[in-house]
Amino acid sequence: MSTAEHDVQPEPRVSDGGSKPLHYQSLDSQRQEIRILRLLPGNEDDPICCTLHTITLDETSDYEALSYNWGDPQICRAIEVDGMVKDVTVNLFNALRRLRLPHEERHLWVDAICINQDDNTEKSHQVNLMSKIYSWTNRALLWIGDFSGDKDAWPNVIPEETAKVALDLVEDLADDKHYNPVDGGENDGPTEEQFVAVARLLLLPWWNRAWTVQEAILPKDAVIVCGSAELSFVRFTEAYDNALHHDYSGCCHEGHRLLLSFYQTLNGLRETRRNHKELPIASEIINLLRNRGASDPRDKIYAYLGLVDGEVSADYTLPREEAFKHTSRALIERFGTLDILLRVSESGRSPTLPTWVPDWGADINQERLFQEIEWIYSYSMFRAAGQTKAETRNSFSKDALDLQGFVIDRVVDTGPVLETGKDKTEMVAIWQNNVNSVYPGGGTYFEAAFHTIMTDICQSFGRRRRIKSDEDPQALFVEALARDGEGYYLSAHGCKGFMAEKGIIGVGHPDIEVGDSICVFKGGNMPFILREVQRDEGDVAYQYIGQAYVYKMMDGEMINEATEWNWISLV
Repeated sequence: MSTAEHDVQPEPRVSDGGSKPLHYQSLDSQRQEIRILRLLPGNEDDPICCTLHTITLDETSDYEALSYNWGDPQICRAIEVDGMVKDVTVNLFNALRRLRLPHEERHLWVDAICINQDDNTEKSHQVNLMSKIYSWTNRALLWIGDFSGDKDAWPNVIPEETAKVALDLVEDLADDKHYNPVDGGENDGPTEEQFVAVARLLLLPWWNRAWTVQEAILPKDAVIVCGSAELSFVRFTEAYDNALHHDYSGCCHEGHRLLLSFYQTLNGLRETRRNHKELPIASEIINLLRNRGASDPRDKIYAYLGLVDGEVSADYTLPREEAFKHTSRALIERFGTLDILLRVSESGRSPTLPTWVPDWGADINQERLFQEIEWIYSYSMFRAAGQTKAETRNSFSKDALDLQGFVIDRVVDTGPVLETGKDKTEMVAIWQNNVNSVYPGGGTYFEAAFHTIMTDICQSFGRRRRIKSDEDPQALFVEALARDGEGYYLSAHGCKGFMAEKGIIGVGHPDIEVGDSICVFKGGNMPFILREVQRDEGDVAYQYIGQAYVYKMMDGEMINEATEWNWISLV
């Protein structure tokens, strides 16, 4: 880590009114052309001067890719590009000033400058190249903020001393420095000041932006840059690994919470790196990105596309809702999976958006987010439709999604939303006492109830896994309640229990109502809950409610050569 001896002062906000605006030359999309910004050398007080050069993108291209939070687009400063004025946000201005070398050019890819942001066609093409741009860069510069006290740079600023304290703790943890009580003496652990400094560092907006996920995990080399301080991104992940082995029992409760925040932030990026090459679509990652910031809601799904090895493209020429529909349908058709249907609870959802399409512009419940993500995560552990792939067809309406599937049963009774240990225990009792002794598909309702409340999933060494055939789900349920009293870590937490006409039981979306249909679709890992509606033409269509766990129907038990698949329309 390196730091400057003193901070630099911000330059004036306004540019020379006599300068000409920047004019972009067109790029050849067939040749995968991109623009590279040559940041000309200069001292800290010199005007920022650059030139743009067009190159054909390939794995040998020589440049560094900048990752940063744009900041307030209404507050800008002027730089010179090809002798013409270019207004950039204060955070980008500060980044360029810090990154400029005194005696040689620096070759950068910077989206706000290298892409003509006023040309939606070019913007779409360049965004679709971003996974290659960040994968093939020599190094990614992850600019998380500056030391500047300039009020216009807020909130992308942090006091220099605070940043130093935080980064020093990260380096100590990366070096596996032990923080343990020594021979019964005073605890030599991190101080509250260090915990607070790390928390302050993680509050910088860069950590919570949608685009910074792929910008951090795709490059072969990446460095965190904060003001004049630099630290390899690998050191952050090493700090995460080593910190897990330390004993912080002597630290304050608040310190534990702040350090846990650090773990979760870093581990989220690590898990994304680990999973994105293994899973064509990872529904839990898609939904985690919804918790990240983006000035354009379309970016919350477009930022994910760079992690997918597929042919689904961003298209900024489409209005917001059309973009959501187009991308959702394209992901289903490209990969033959229905992961995109899974979503966390949405508040303020657009009433004109089809129920099967996530609304990336809606608000989400922050308090329930990670619990709902755990429910979504369980989806990948099942194969309700066997090895089938989703099939679609042209529908009666561009807003409808026609899928091959069949209705299993209809809901005849529901229980409470499973929020407490009492709710869960009572639901188990209802399942066991109000039905016949033989469960459809075999076994007893006694065992079916415990399998269902556990959704056949348990925690093992901090990771979720399927319950093994020789394990007792009743004992696992009792253990789960003993852990926190409420069974918070059960996948069924926050779901609603139900019973259906044919005697099957399950848990699913908290909005399940009596009369809802339980359906299996080709390409679906879990059954889905649908609500029947009448179309103007008199035909039946369905609103999408959410996924469900149904005992004895999670591993393709309903699928065989005689299965009669029908076209089902979601609206």
